[in-house]
Amino acid sequence: MQASTQEFQRIKEVVARHFNLDGDDLDLRTRSWRIMWPRQIAIWFMRESEDRRMASWHNIAAQFGEPSFAHGTARNAWECVNNARQSEAHTARLLAELKEEMGK
Repeated sequence: MQASTQEFQRIKEVVARHFNLDGDDLDLRTRSWRIMWPRQIAIWFMRESEDRRMASWHNIAAQFGEPSFAHGTARNAWECVNNARQSEAHTARLLAELKEEMGK
């Protein structure tokens, strides 16, 4: 699947639905774990996209609206999820479930 705005939107929708959120909730500027963890997971999936050119930190950050959402924030989010994936079996299972929901 080629990375695109449509793919990124689909990732956000699937992740939000999995966590019983509205798609727009992931764009909220909050550090509430209820929003932040799903947003970080969506960022992880965007970065793991097959088209690395489209999955740049800048393009990923742009998917979350506000200019204050910097590419460094996106990179940090990816690192948090990736570290959890490697060290926590439940996170690895969650990512596998979401991947299946996305049809990847």
